[in-house]
Amino acid sequence: MKKRLILQIILAALCNSLSFAQYQASWLSDNYAGINSVKFNPASPASSPAKWEINFIGFEQYFNNNYGYLRNGSLWNFFKERNDLTLEFEPSLDGAPSTADFVLDFYDGEKLRFANAQTNILGPSISIKLSERHQVGLFTGFNTAFGSKDVAAKFSYWIYEPYPFFEPFDVTPFMGSVLAWSEVGLNYSNKRELANGSLTIGGSIKALQGWEAAYFEVEDNFAFTKLPGDTITGQSPNISLGHTSSLSNTFPDLSPSINGVGVGADIGVVYTSGDSDDGVMYKYKIAASVMNIGSIKFDKNTAAHRLSAVDNITIASEDYKAYNEAGHLDDAVRKFSFDVFGDSTASKIADNFTVTLPTTFNLAVDFNILPHLYVNTAFVQPLGIGKIVPEIGSHFSITPRFEHRWYGAYLPISYNDWNEINVGFAGRIGYLILGTENLGSVFRASNMNSTEFFLALKFNPFWKGGNSLGSSRRGDNVKCYYF
Repeated sequence: MKKRLILQIILAALCNSLSFAQYQASWLSDNYAGINSVKFNPASPASSPAKWEINFIGFEQYFNNNYGYLRNGSLWNFFKERNDLTLEFEPSLDGAPSTADFVLDFYDGEKLRFANAQTNILGPSISIKLSERHQVGLFTGFNTAFGSKDVAAKFSYWIYEPYPFFEPFDVTPFMGSVLAWSEVGLNYSNKRELANGSLTIGGSIKALQGWEAAYFEVEDNFAFTKLPGDTITGQSPNISLGHTSSLSNTFPDLSPSINGVGVGADIGVVYTSGDSDDGVMYKYKIAASVMNIGSIKFDKNTAAHRLSAVDNITIASEDYKAYNEAGHLDDAVRKFSFDVFGDSTASKIADNFTVTLPTTFNLAVDFNILPHLYVNTAFVQPLGIGKIVPEIGSHFSITPRFEHRWYGAYLPISYNDWNEINVGFAGRIGYLILGTENLGSVFRASNMNSTEFFLALKFNPFWKGGNSLGSSRRGDNVKCYYF
């Protein structure tokens, strides 16, 4: 039972990572990113030389953790073995060689554990340059964010399994939460010419629709003890949890519904240095923003619980074997409440809870080295605002790029979650963008604990008059068709 549960959790996370994501900062720094760059900085669309553009779809996925990994894992290997995939559990092998396509194994050591995954889908969106100073845009999107960090290393598989019975260890506070939401946003930016450059201030206001959310929080330190028979006990724990149930209650039909609403905002600024004398577009550009300010209140199909006990709480996994499907979630929580308080409803404290968006501070510096050749550095730091918030990871990258009207190439070197360095590659041909910031996870069979992938399909004018790249600051009204 325990082995199957671990396999299901890890595989679900990895499968979700094939459609969920992080920052794609490498390509969003491109001056032709246009309305797509609104996901990194709401003032950035004004840097686009196109007078208007339409995004059909923008999609990115990201997943990273330091708890477990798949040996021989890569997206290419998954694709090759998709019809007959075999998986083995490393502890079951007991050191023997494996004949399976993939082997699930776990990290050892005393590091605190984390896991996070993100979705960024930019739906049909449009950006229009009203004048040299004013840019407006309308965008739609769907996002998911899952995150947990600072989980005690004692819960690592290779530490927990041999850990002796009846010997308590301290569990320090941590939270895990997941949020799925859609948004419709209005973007505006204002560009001002300065004596030696330009300054653009931009912002977005977003109407948010909350689909699903769940959280689990250990609020205070408590002593955790492992007992025989897959039983655990905790001394005076204070634990909060909550969830929406529209998906679980309709399992396996899975009929999602909007369970909450909210308002969000982004604000950003971009400073661009003056034109260079050697023909490059600019000397450097600095962009800073605070993204995803706001929250969603869930008040439909929603329950919040709190478990606070002065005595020990003892839970046996044998008592929960019957709750093995998503549709059993509410029953499992009621059983948990009965085990703790002797009352299946005593733990429930509210029919609603509020989840804060994963707010981040974003900073990027873009250097124009030669005509068409740039080097970008980008930094993303989660701010952790709010009581319930997905604990997403940090991001730092350095990306050399070649940028042209009809094509571009990017070589990002990224450092995510202050945990590992990855090298990626991406390309833009016409209106199609495709790439990854973790090239090894796509093609190289290795110990796979993370992956990343993004694409976009968009449209902007064919003619030069719809594109202001290379024009003087005073403007250029001559339209020249070119190929």
